[in-house]
Amino acid sequence: MKSVTFTSSAACLLSLLTLPALSQTAVYDETSRNLTIPAIRLGLTTFTNLVLRLDAIGLVSVDPVPSTISDKCAKTNFHADKYNAIVPGMTLAQVSQLMGCKPNSSKTDRSSLGYTTYQWTDDADTTAYIYTNMAIYFDVDGAKVKVFNIGSTIYPYRSGKGF
Repeated sequence: MKSVTFTSSAACLLSLLTLPALSQTAVYDETSRNLTIPAIRLGLTTFTNLVLRLDAIGLVSVDPVPSTISDKCAKTNFHADKYNAIVPGMTLAQVSQLMGCKPNSSKTDRSSLGYTTYQWTDDADTTAYIYTNMAIYFDVDGAKVKVFNIGSTIYPYRSGKGF
């Protein structure tokens, strides 16, 4: 393994991912081509032990960061950077950690078509249907974010409005 130190001048991969500048030691494993970053702040969320596979530039794993996760979401929980950080393979706990709030349990939908939908919403004015919403699609067990298809149609794993 090699140790690599990133500073504010580190631009290559990190600027592609729009991550803030780092001043810490990251470890690159040549065998697995994984870069492990001890801690990084992405938008409003801090992740620890972020692992990036550099040959495919995809999220391999990230440890959850302990913090308070609200039972209900507020409009302030919704940001485009959070929406864009949700990727296939993330768990419900990871998405809730990223959002800073739990999904609205009354809007959970377990479809007979092989997926589960969780919705994060601020429910500001449900009578006029004026609210901020993120619907994230998980596998049938609700365990991992998943791209799903019905027949030849491929559906996105997320949708959102109001942010």
